[in-house]
Amino acid sequence: MKPLILSLERLQRIQSTLRKHNGILSIRDMERSYSLYRWEVEQAAALGWLEIVPRKPRVGRTSLTVREVNRTCGAKLPPSAKQITRCIPLRHLLFIIRTTVCVRWGRRSHMRIGCMADAYQQTYLHASRRACCAGASRLLRRPEIKAAIRWLRAQFDGRIPKHKILPNHIDDIRADLVEAGLD
Repeated sequence: MKPLILSLERLQRIQSTLRKHNGILSIRDMERSYSLYRWEVEQAAALGWLEIVPRKPRVGRTSLTVREVNRTCGAKLPPSAKQITRCIPLRHLLFIIRTTVCVRWGRRSHMRIGCMADAYQQTYLHASRRACCAGASRLLRRPEIKAAIRWLRAQFDGRIPKHKILPNHIDDIRADLVEAGLD
């Protein structure tokens, strides 16, 4: 699951959308027409870039309108999307666990793409064999997948305690590997 953190690029998208509509737009219109979520608007308002104002018409429901703030000297910039650490997706974690168990207990020959493709096919059930080979090799090139496989192998070898749970963030995985003396 992705963390719900406002990025600089999303803030710029909110601001450009508001400029198209002369600086005022309802949150409902932002969600429906521009795929800008309420939590993003609320985080931008908390940082001081926007102002959320309730608007009560004579007849009908109250709506929340978003206004752009002209005085942004004290507002903080959110981090860039590249600076936000992402969690490893659940299916990738399942692939990592199945790959490690497959290689550890010798289902096929050690570290061959066939074993990795088997693990991929168990994780992604509707993929063909060729797609499994391609997907497994693509996933095995990613640094967070490599680090997680090394972490699980270190746990199998006893270098990392058995009671520890595999972390979701690559920074935590790398910290555990450094602590175990593997990096």
